Amino acid sequence: MALLAAILQAVGYLCLLVPGVLLTLSFEVIYPLAAHEDHGPFATLKRSFDLTKRHLGKIFLTRLVFSLLLIVAGIPARAALRTLAAYGINYWPFQAAVGIIVDILSQTSTILSLVIYLSITSTTPARPLVAETARTL
Repeated sequence: MALLAAILQAVGYLCLLVPGVLLTLSFEVIYPLAAHEDHGPFATLKRSFDLTKRHLGKIFLTRLVFSLLLIVAGIPARAALRTLAAYGINYWPFQAAVGIIVDILSQTSTILSLVIYLSITSTTPARPLVAETARTL
């Protein structure tokens, strides 16, 4: 009976977790869309869903790798802070510097969303500026 309950609980978690992850990935480009395109709230959600539906796997892997890189990048700072705290050293400039770095790194998620948005919406390769200028003359 306990095994059946565990299986049913696992299925229940998957039913809530998987759709949640899919919606999170589908709405990855909400912020760049809201800033760059002029749509209402529901149209922005639909546009984000439409833009990302063919790229969910790539977005998931990009987010996963990026998150792992941020975790690994934070290990030295956390280790240094713990070491200082273990010896009773309260060196505020170092703590301030780590705080600033953490704040900057927390914004990388928004930047990654913008990069994903631009990579999805750019369907034509960039043309040289010289050719563009020559054509307008």
